Amino acid sequence: MAGIMVGLLGASLEASAQTEAEAPTQEQAALAAGITQRAAEAYGQGEFARAALLLREALDLHPTPALHYNLGRTLTELSDWEGARDQLRRYLELAPQSENRAAVEARLAELDRRIAAAAEAEISADPGDATNLAETADTDEGEDGEESDAPDRPSPAPWVVLGGGVVVAGAGVPFALLSARAVDDARAATTQLEAVGPRDDARRHARLANTFFAIGGTLALAGLIWGLVRGDDDDDDVTFEGDHLRVRF
Repeated sequence: MAGIMVGLLGASLEASAQTEAEAPTQEQAALAAGITQRAAEAYGQGEFARAALLLREALDLHPTPALHYNLGRTLTELSDWEGARDQLRRYLELAPQSENRAAVEARLAELDRRIAAAAEAEISADPGDATNLAETADTDEGEDGEESDAPDRPSPAPWVVLGGGVVVAGAGVPFALLSARAVDDARAATTQLEAVGPRDDARRHARLANTFFAIGGTLALAGLIWGLVRGDDDDDDVTFEGDHLRVRF
């Protein structure tokens, strides 16, 4: 069952891949998928610096528009306005027909405003003043008093559901083993009558094992898909890019 879950994860991530130069090897794609999963977990735990490092590592192995978008959002959390702007611009270059384009362009305009505000503050600041320019830009509000649109930190609930599914599926393993043992006993029986009991036990245990596997697999897959496609409450949240599932958090 663990092998099936890993396969599902790899398939979901590879389905969103859009290469920038040349197609990566299967090994690179698999490594990038695992690194992207770790980045999503780090982001969900508020470890944005670690998430950014992991996303850069995944981009080196398997560059996709979705990874540039996610890195841009992560760098926004780190108040790296210029870095975030570069990543979102790269995303639009690679996905010019994105349904998300208008929202991303609006976010780019906001980043330009923050960068300009930071530059203005640096010019006007006293040479001996150690003002935190990033904090100044982050807390700056527009003329209409609207708050900045930094994304809310996502909930870890999808990964809890995924883990619960794995646990439920694992509960079916003992029944699968009991079923296999009963099958061996039935085969070892010297008469048809002696084989009836073990055969019935094998069927009963197999049904229980299949039930746990089905429920656990469904929960794990639901948690995985939820974690990959869930969005914030912002208007620019998009879970699908064309016909491809976009890996984001």
